[in-house]
Amino acid sequence: MTTKEKIESLVYEFLQTDISKKLPQTGFLAGGALSNWIIHRTLLTTRPIINDLDIFTIDNVSTENTWITSLTGWNPEIVQSGYNYIMKLSFENWYKILTCKREGLINSISVEVSPGSGYRSILENFDLDLCAVGCDLATLEVIYTGAFEKFFTQLRERREFSLQNLNSPDKTLIRALKKSIQLDLKFSRNDFDFLYYTITELPGLHRKTFSDKLAEDFLYLQRDPKTRELLKSLKLVRREDIEDYLFQKSNQYFGEKHFKLWSLEQVKEFVVPKDEGLVKQIRYFRTYIHVLNLYRAVGNHFNVFKGEDFLQHLEYLAFTGWVDMDYNLVVEQKEWVDWISKITSASPRSFNYFRKKGLSSSIEQVRKMKSTPIWSIIGKVFESCSFSLIDEYLENPTDELNEAYLEITSRKSKITLVEDW
Repeated sequence: MTTKEKIESLVYEFLQTDISKKLPQTGFLAGGALSNWIIHRTLLTTRPIINDLDIFTIDNVSTENTWITSLTGWNPEIVQSGYNYIMKLSFENWYKILTCKREGLINSISVEVSPGSGYRSILENFDLDLCAVGCDLATLEVIYTGAFEKFFTQLRERREFSLQNLNSPDKTLIRALKKSIQLDLKFSRNDFDFLYYTITELPGLHRKTFSDKLAEDFLYLQRDPKTRELLKSLKLVRREDIEDYLFQKSNQYFGEKHFKLWSLEQVKEFVVPKDEGLVKQIRYFRTYIHVLNLYRAVGNHFNVFKGEDFLQHLEYLAFTGWVDMDYNLVVEQKEWVDWISKITSASPRSFNYFRKKGLSSSIEQVRKMKSTPIWSIIGKVFESCSFSLIDEYLENPTDELNEAYLEITSRKSKITLVEDW
């Protein structure tokens, strides 16, 4: 059986269990219950405890590739349920929770998604790779991410799971350690260090607060012998300032405030050794998952990448288009990725070109450009010529085309080609 067939078989097996009788006919089943079953059947562990079933329904598709940051309409019940209000992997891949309701075992979660993303955007925004699998209950289509597939194929051998995304480091740290104990799996130590470092050293750069349920989980983990040592330098802090702020902003909740919010802080007596290179890059990147993947590829040796210009453009491309960027390839082909950075600096218009190409194809195209006579004016070429003409030229850089490009880019009036935007 292929990996795909194995995963599908385990999902369909779950749908035949007694618990599946509680499922609705439509919606998207995803998250811990399904994941726990797959792990249980793969490792032949004791039957997993299933506390709830998360069923997502897409009730709105946004007309724009942007997420709403306004807190107008913020719902305290969403926070209390333990879910994030909005999850974003990139400008073009996000979902926002509209409502959530618990009835028995079923968590019904209504979401709005970015254009063209569908159920996959929900999975891709999950924080842990072992959870990123789901099933469309209407069509029985099984969907999972590349990170989940990698986790599944190595499950018997490694018994380890990792970060897939990082929207809320505090929440993810608690969730990861709890799952590690419940499922008897290892959580990547490198990923734990990255989470811990982000929480303790960069408290102002990410969503920190979480609900009572996770606060209780943290206190439990601090007492458990398996995790007590890992968490001894963290403490739980009540965030009444954020509670008051969100309560005042909400126009959907009236009456006495009954919810509490918490965050993690470092105990002053403990000192975490600082990696200044990592500090600089985490501060610079606006989305943690990309710096996490870069961190995985190069270890903590960020001096491999010199200059903020390079990192700025790499981050922009990753954040807006290259969500599946191969960071090992970035390290191996640094010289050519650096050239892409320089070209995008000289020609903002070229961002769209490289985004459409992806990393590998972009590197190949830049290699071709560097061997042609137009290399010295490549910024002007991108500002003046259509992308289709550039590709055509790179396939066959004749003397006639060389002269045409030099003539076009020497003109004072720039040619605007709407088709590329």
